[in-house]
Amino acid sequence: MGLQIGDLVSVDGSSGRFDTGTVTQAPAGGMVGVNVNGSTEQAVCPPDFSVLIVGDSVLTAKQGGTRWVIACLATNRRTTVDATVTSVGTGTVTVTNGTDTWPVPALTSYPSPAVGHAVWISIQNGSMVAVGRRTQPLASTDPGASYTPTVPPTPPPSAPSAPTPDAPKQTGSQKFAATQAGTWQGGSWRTDTVLQWYWSSYPVEGRGAWFYGTTPTSTLRGRTVTRFRVRLVRSAGGTFGGQPAHVYLTSNRVMPGGDVTRTAGPSDVTLDIGQGGWFDLPAGWGQTIIDSGGGLAIYGSPYVKMPGLGEDAASGQIQIDWRR
Repeated sequence: MGLQIGDLVSVDGSSGRFDTGTVTQAPAGGMVGVNVNGSTEQAVCPPDFSVLIVGDSVLTAKQGGTRWVIACLATNRRTTVDATVTSVGTGTVTVTNGTDTWPVPALTSYPSPAVGHAVWISIQNGSMVAVGRRTQPLASTDPGASYTPTVPPTPPPSAPSAPTPDAPKQTGSQKFAATQAGTWQGGSWRTDTVLQWYWSSYPVEGRGAWFYGTTPTSTLRGRTVTRFRVRLVRSAGGTFGGQPAHVYLTSNRVMPGGDVTRTAGPSDVTLDIGQGGWFDLPAGWGQTIIDSGGGLAIYGSPYVKMPGLGEDAASGQIQIDWRR
């Protein structure tokens, strides 16, 4: 079943309604007077309907508080326009009057349109069609000689909707104790201490490390790290004054069968014997531990000794500040 007068329709993306009316005031300034259901209103009159005259029957649509003329249903007015074809489509031609260009359908009376043809354009019942090719210029007395159709204006854009506010960002901080710690020294792991380098009484290089398993990844996956710290304490042994511990990021979640794989560093932390606390490391290291897993290590010279987990369960503990 087709549309009927009074049906609700979509007009310019919004709910609207078709009504018939009668022109009571000729178009002027883009508006036309229309009597709809016994009440005269001003309706928006697109340029293609600027040839309407008083008494014409029109179809209108009302959107909100604005009424639009969308079709001419009946008129005795016939106007012709002098134009030239600029391109040809299937059943249509694009024409220009020297000022404006617009597409129009071609009637069967004009079966072979071609670019450059001078044509008659008929405006009747509010619509334009190409009637046929002409051989004489339009007479200046023709009622359409001064008619200049234009392309209908683009309707004004709808007011932008208010942006949806971003959800508040979540932040947090989480500590993770090392699950393993020890020193690779002399071809095996010892877990009583975490060493860097060696002391003269036992000249075999020690390479200490801490491992955190999968808990940081499973707990904080998808978070963005904003700060990364490690808790370090220097045990008795070696030079008393401040000595640099060369801290590295490793790719090892658990203690391997050999030395660890160091992937970034060093980031130095200088400690006196007995000194300890929380020390900042690059935030990107913490991000890697969350995203891919990994651990920390100390490596190089000079000799620095730190406690194993049996002596200090918080040795090598890490703290990750995050947001999402």
